[in-house]
Amino acid sequence: MKITSSFIPAYETFEYRIILQPHEDLCNKINAVKKLFAETFDLPVYHYAMPDITLVRFTQYEMMEEKIIHRLQNIAAANKSFAIELKDFGSLPTIIGKDCIIHSGTVIGSDGFRFAPENPEGQKKIAQIGNVVIEDDVEIGANCAIDRATLGSTILRKGVKFDNLIHIAHNVEVGENSYLAACNVVAGSTKIGKNCMFSGQVGVVGHLQIADNTILTAQSGVSKSINKPGEVFSGSPAFEASKYRKAFIHFRNLDSVVQRIGSLEKENKK
Repeated sequence: MKITSSFIPAYETFEYRIILQPHEDLCNKINAVKKLFAETFDLPVYHYAMPDITLVRFTQYEMMEEKIIHRLQNIAAANKSFAIELKDFGSLPTIIGKDCIIHSGTVIGSDGFRFAPENPEGQKKIAQIGNVVIEDDVEIGANCAIDRATLGSTILRKGVKFDNLIHIAHNVEVGENSYLAACNVVAGSTKIGKNCMFSGQVGVVGHLQIADNTILTAQSGVSKSINKPGEVFSGSPAFEASKYRKAFIHFRNLDSVVQRIGSLEKENKK
């Protein structure tokens, strides 16, 4: 398919595409998503052209067009027909704000990890048709994964900063100016407040609320919501850091305590 043209001295060149045109139901579905996107983000309404899927795009001299067509016809004649099916199409595109930095290897808008029991032989994948919204002045380190929402949006608010190797699951919201160090994992639908600071290797289970200004020390495992702003939590399962430090001292002395209790029990039996 000839779509644009450019010129070099003495020869005219054209850009070609080999395309697939989806069946009518899929075309209607694609146009419905385009329309929803335009309405959601208040974009001008425009005519939705017939969608197509580009298989190959290349540039070639116009004089080669007949040879190209002949070669493609020979290839098509020598191969059996095949069908291409797009499953779970329909997610909205990712939105990235101004002054954002996204480092190498990071994937934004990957499928959320959701499956429903279908039968004893396997599980049925749940379509993830939401998107990811990244507001202004966000920085995301290398090799992070930000899953798109099942419905709605996974949101990183203004000023959020991520270190490397962080996973944010579907429908998570990270509040303004929150900082997450390396190897954090936040499970689906958890809401993190503003100005939070998570140290390395923190894990947060799904469907929790984390209050503003919360600090989680390294390797904390959060299993319940934190509702009071400004608290510091440690441990797994995480609880108030002041209590954790005292509990940790007792834990380190646990062996000697057990030995003392054992000695007292032996003396008591005499």
